[in-house]
Amino acid sequence: MQNKLEELPFAHGKLFVVENYLEAVGVMHALKAGVSPESVRRPLKQTTVVESAQNMKHPHEKRILEIVEFNAQAEKKKRKGIL
Repeated sequence: MQNKLEELPFAHGKLFVVENYLEAVGVMHALKAGVSPESVRRPLKQTTVVESAQNMKHPHEKRILEIVEFNAQAEKKKRKGIL
């Protein structure tokens, strides 16, 4: 028997269904960093950076910005057929 957690009365935004432990850790770290898990799930929506790395106070904020920038560059290369 498999439980259907989606059918239980969780508050909106309090239940995150994931495929594996690695994804679960990613969701937990995103929440801890104040990042919405929906904003980093694929397919990524168009992203606009509104704050530069110079204004960020915590190292994990800079790392998230680096990852977002890397993904944007990879997407551009993919569109051009480089990747």
